[in-house]
Amino acid sequence: CDNATAANTTTAADLDNATTATPSDANSTTTTPLSDLANSTTTPSPLLAENASTTATPETTPSVAISLPRNQIKYGCEKCVFGPDGSPLVVRAIYLAIPQVVENTKVDGAVCGRKDTAVPECFVFDNWNQGWIGETAYEIFSRLGVEVVTMTPANFSADSFEVYKGASSYTRCVYEINLGNADICVSNFWETDERRAM
Repeated sequence: CDNATAANTTTAADLDNATTATPSDANSTTTTPLSDLANSTTTPSPLLAENASTTATPETTPSVAISLPRNQIKYGCEKCVFGPDGSPLVVRAIYLAIPQVVENTKVDGAVCGRKDTAVPECFVFDNWNQGWIGETAYEIFSRLGVEVVTMTPANFSADSFEVYKGASSYTRCVYEINLGNADICVSNFWETDERRAM
């Protein structure tokens, strides 16, 4: 996603004209307008290009930047994730701020990343609803009905500094999950061998 450019963005109006390739039999490929998929009773994969036939051309394979309108996204359930006692499930989320990716609407995300500069607004779930990952995470958490304990790198534990001596806040965040101090890190992560090994 780091390489995304304005040329790769698509508006909702483009949805009616976009198509996806689907195999109709072993020897041919047909195209279906994405707007038809959005109105169908089946749920298309969020990565339509991955499901396209190997014979699809760039003209018939949509960009992964094309997304269904938010009101047409169907989750498996809404307000349905509960703890063993029937109360909303608690999710401990560490937000790593990056402009346009994960943003706090009340304060500069850089302020939230350090213990000596973090302010109360850094730890309010409703403030982390901007950026392409921040907005998506906010919507998923809200629609599932989970209670989010909002954290930032200012909450990194002493234990994570004992087990990880490196400088990456992303790797440290994964260590926090491994140590049981968090449930999810919200940002754009690369998959690395070290993180995968945990």
